[in-house]
Amino acid sequence: MCGICGGWSRESNGITKSTLKKMCSAIRYRGPDDVGYYVDDHFAFGMRRLSIIDLQGGHQPIHNEDGTIWVVFNGEIYNFGEVKKGLESKGHKFYTNTDTEVIVHAYEEYGFECLSKFNGMFAFAIFDSNKNQYFLARDRLGIKPLYYYFKDGKFLFGSEIKSILVDSSVERRVDRKALYYYIGYDYVPAPDTIFEDIRKVPAGHYLVFDGKSAIVKRYWDITDFSYTRNDVGYYSKKLRGLLEDSVKLRLVSDVPVGAFLSGGLDSSSIVALMTKMLDKPVKTFSVGFEEETFNECDYARKVSDYLNTDHYEMVCGADLVKDVDEMTKYFDEPLSNISSLPLFLLSKLARKHVTITLAGEGADELFGGYDRYIASKIDRYYRLFPGSFRSGFKYLVDFLPPQSRRNGFVNSLRKFVDGASLDVRWHHVRWQVVPRVSEDRQLFSSDFLKDIRKVDVFEPITKYYDACDSKSDMVKEQYVDINSYLVDNILVKSDRTSMANSLELRVPFLDHNIVEFSAKVPPDMRMANFTKKYVLRKAVVDLLPREIVYRKKQGLMTPVDSWMTNELQSYIVDVLTDAEIFRRGIIRKDYVDTLLKQHLGGRCNNGTRLWTLLNLELWYREYMC
Repeated sequence: MCGICGGWSRESNGITKSTLKKMCSAIRYRGPDDVGYYVDDHFAFGMRRLSIIDLQGGHQPIHNEDGTIWVVFNGEIYNFGEVKKGLESKGHKFYTNTDTEVIVHAYEEYGFECLSKFNGMFAFAIFDSNKNQYFLARDRLGIKPLYYYFKDGKFLFGSEIKSILVDSSVERRVDRKALYYYIGYDYVPAPDTIFEDIRKVPAGHYLVFDGKSAIVKRYWDITDFSYTRNDVGYYSKKLRGLLEDSVKLRLVSDVPVGAFLSGGLDSSSIVALMTKMLDKPVKTFSVGFEEETFNECDYARKVSDYLNTDHYEMVCGADLVKDVDEMTKYFDEPLSNISSLPLFLLSKLARKHVTITLAGEGADELFGGYDRYIASKIDRYYRLFPGSFRSGFKYLVDFLPPQSRRNGFVNSLRKFVDGASLDVRWHHVRWQVVPRVSEDRQLFSSDFLKDIRKVDVFEPITKYYDACDSKSDMVKEQYVDINSYLVDNILVKSDRTSMANSLELRVPFLDHNIVEFSAKVPPDMRMANFTKKYVLRKAVVDLLPREIVYRKKQGLMTPVDSWMTNELQSYIVDVLTDAEIFRRGIIRKDYVDTLLKQHLGGRCNNGTRLWTLLNLELWYREYMC
């Protein structure tokens, strides 16, 4: 696991070793164990290494036999041993025992098709001196990040944007379309970033740069949604086998491995499988809160006791606000995921004991674990009622007073009814986008509204919904989430919070074999009636206590709404009433004041909205001042 960076300049020595060192230093925490560089007249790249495999011999950059092809690599190729054997049979010679060197020789043998050989999470950059070109690639699901910049005769790339920003020629201009998306979704969807001239290489894509153009192409997608009508036992058995294979691959390491354990179905399933495969107790890590309704530690302890793990936990209170500013330094773009804070602290705890943790990310998107899928299912029935009935019902709901609880019944009912008038493709994002769109004219300045008047806030959703070749609306919604919410929110949160603490996070559910299998599971086995993740529950029912297998999903929720009203009130008010926010000409002061007044007065829960604006302002302070 590492951080990579580099680039090309039209001018000879345009990217010096001094600049490259600064680019690497900006992401030192991603790889504190080692540093390496490659520089020629026009091309340069470097890396910071977190040593996982071949601790002594894995120094990067790594090259082929004659030194014409070089690579820097962030991630893990879990099946590198198998690929290596195939390459050796074709005459390739290796000088290390690393998965990194496998990438060089696989590219040499198969060209761009080498990507189909790899099972792993990765972002890498290959410099091919024979063709005088860069070949950059990102793993199928976008577990590892990759950014690039190409302008005015200069091409730069990095695991994080901050490496690119080291170059003083890169202007820090906010992309207003991306900012508008952020306000709507709480993250910036790929391929955009918050900076005008910097882009993400999307998940499942590669980039070829030859000094004249940067061409991005997709090499993998979920395309086969066909299924046969077998019973749930068939699918659960197959899923169990794939999960076992995936976990086993992700235990390969020369350093200690542990797991995050929330007490929910996903992480508990991973830990249960690890327990069966290891000859000593698994080290597990949990985070909870002083507020009992948000604290999952009791469930995590039950699983730990059942599986006999070596368990560590921490309980957080509102004093973790001191970590907000520190955490912002690791997020190059604003990201309003409230669970980032506890995950950041959990990673810090885990790093004291292990170098790698396994986690349950991805199961909700693959197997239908979110409440929004249920809401969309109900909506499909609701639309069968006559339009006059729905209009009248909306009229009645609009008279109901908002609740102080964010997910209270009335608040959820309002969002449901408001979203019922939307295009079917946007049903399940009503919880994110709809309230924001309806308040644009109140929240944004008139100048900003002019700038984004042609921007379709639903475009990042529509393009994926329309691209999904399935007849099931729920499957289409899952495809949307895999390509947007998962990669640009959940995986960004997981990567930054773990790597900020030099901790590698592995996600067994996102093995591409499991993802491709999930696409062929019948929709009514992903969610049977209103039982979410039905096939997954059946696959692991013998591994865990029944109360864990059939427990309602809670997720890593944070009591930030109440903290804002109490312990964090002065902090939130100080940040969101700073005059500098409104001088930028984007956000309107009167509306922010109203949000604060309503929330602090207990009349309406604006916690999510305020947290979104808070993270935007903290990002501005860190990167634009």
